[in-house]
Amino acid sequence: MKSGKYISRTDIKNILANRPAGPRSSYNIYHFERVLRIISKKAPIGRNKLQEEINLGAGSIRTLIKIIKSLNLIETTVKGLLLTELGNETVKAFEKNIPFDPILVDVPKDTSLAGFNAILIVRNGSKNLKSGLEQTTAALRIDASGALTILFKNNKFSMPGIAEDLEKSNPKLVARLKEILQVKPDDVIIVGMGNSEEKAIMGAWAAAYSLLNL
Repeated sequence: MKSGKYISRTDIKNILANRPAGPRSSYNIYHFERVLRIISKKAPIGRNKLQEEINLGAGSIRTLIKIIKSLNLIETTVKGLLLTELGNETVKAFEKNIPFDPILVDVPKDTSLAGFNAILIVRNGSKNLKSGLEQTTAALRIDASGALTILFKNNKFSMPGIAEDLEKSNPKLVARLKEILQVKPDDVIIVGMGNSEEKAIMGAWAAAYSLLNL
């Protein structure tokens, strides 16, 4: 199950898919990854505080922590939850292609009409990028308002099938991206859109996961 010295997102997806039959759980790979990233940044952290950060019910967060702990990714101490060595290596592996959590940002109104927008980067995401519709569809499936998919390649920002050179067609958007991001060649920028902060963030994650074929 483990991929070398860490547990991969594919491993996690399979673990969650093979849960015993029962009531539909409200958590998924998105919540699993966020738990690990939050503990990585804020450890030691208590279960109640973690529940507030993740926006899950008490029962779901308790079950999710139990699963993560059974995989030797976290440990419980008097002060709160900590990552194990395996947990730390797993988070580092996550950060290689999604280096940071979604950032809530304002984007030009002619780019997104959603009330909230969240941006993240998928490093070297160009290899799996097709039309960008796949990412929009993934975001819509989890009840976000959609997602924008922007490619940075050959020192140019573009949107597949929509704009070959965003610096010409939407200079305000490109200026905003340059202001807040440090992009690398073949990066794909995802802008998740939603009617709440949580939906925009979840939309960004869903779109990013679709680009990773999860």
